[in-house]
Amino acid sequence: MIRDRLNLTERTEALFNLHKKWNTDGSIQEVGYETYGMQSDIQHIELEMKRNHYHFSITPIGGNMAKNDRIRRLVPDFESNYSKEELLKKAEQLTFV
Repeated sequence: MIRDRLNLTERTEALFNLHKKWNTDGSIQEVGYETYGMQSDIQHIELEMKRNHYHFSITPIGGNMAKNDRIRRLVPDFESNYSKEELLKKAEQLTFV
């Protein structure tokens, strides 16, 4: 998890690094990417995927929940040192209302 303000290039690099770190066995089929105020991010990420010959599926995620509420909802899971499988299972259960 990254808790920092990143520019578009830094966000893209961080996303690629996280995907490479957690997808060593090829089990991650797609990546959810928050679209709140980040409409151009996915386009940039897709261009970088082509440029770097590194591809994965991106699913835009959004909803009506305020940013601070969304963050508060996720922090305890990451701080609890869940395994990769447990975090993926919990992420599947989240509903973005």
